[in-house]
Amino acid sequence: MTYINSFCDVLKKRLIETGRVSLDQITSYKVKHIKDNFFETMTGSVEQQYLMADGGEIDSGKMEKIRSSSAMIYNLLGNSNVEVKEDKKLPSGIYNNKFEVKLKTLETSSRKANLDAWLFNDDAEIFIESKCLEWLENGSEKRLKDSYFKTGSYVHNESANLFVKIARLISCSQYDSCQMFKHTLAIFNDLIERKISKKIILLNLVWELPDGENLESNYLERYKLQERLEHLEFEYFYENMKDIIQIFTTYTNCTFDIVFMTVKEFCKIMSYTSEKQKYIQRYL
Repeated sequence: MTYINSFCDVLKKRLIETGRVSLDQITSYKVKHIKDNFFETMTGSVEQQYLMADGGEIDSGKMEKIRSSSAMIYNLLGNSNVEVKEDKKLPSGIYNNKFEVKLKTLETSSRKANLDAWLFNDDAEIFIESKCLEWLENGSEKRLKDSYFKTGSYVHNESANLFVKIARLISCSQYDSCQMFKHTLAIFNDLIERKISKKIILLNLVWELPDGENLESNYLERYKLQERLEHLEFEYFYENMKDIIQIFTTYTNCTFDIVFMTVKEFCKIMSYTSEKQKYIQRYL
């Protein structure tokens, strides 16, 4: 069994334990029907949000995979409003939600940042980048493209020098710092255009191996090293991003922060029905 498949086995076992899916409804690590990977049937409007996305999450069959981060964030948030309970990291409240939000990064590029989910109300907004097993594959971009090191590439000249300066500092080996830098820039551009005054959070939501789940000893050692490095490199990334975080107040009238949370931590502050609480144990 490969390293990644050992985690797929954990997720597969956990899905079956929900009692909603049997083994014969799964082929390898994919459900035979996409609906079997969801807690609730996706509404037409939410389905359209995914169909309009760049990643082809539905058309390509990605959301049929048990390990799908898109299916995971959809299951955690669902079709309708969500309630975040009191917490130090995230603003509490009832939020509207939208999936697969596309925001402009560079003036010189047609490619946009794709954020997995967006929670919003009158007081705050939470942009979410979710990871299931992607971070364990360690296949993320390790260095930003050259265009991010040229001030002329940026939409807003007044902040370009700072973004270029920080772009040269944030490369990491484990943590997906490049993607989170791009998301920060895209949110910055978006907020300047919208001219609002709110509390804004960019949330990196990451699945980690649940307590009590065992891997082969050599795999477990590798996982623990990756987990530790992921956390350390987020701290390194965050420290280097502080100057950018601060300029949001100056240029956008919004306060901004970048938060790292595990799925387990996130679910503790979400208000779920007892039925849904039982279902999301597949990720906890």
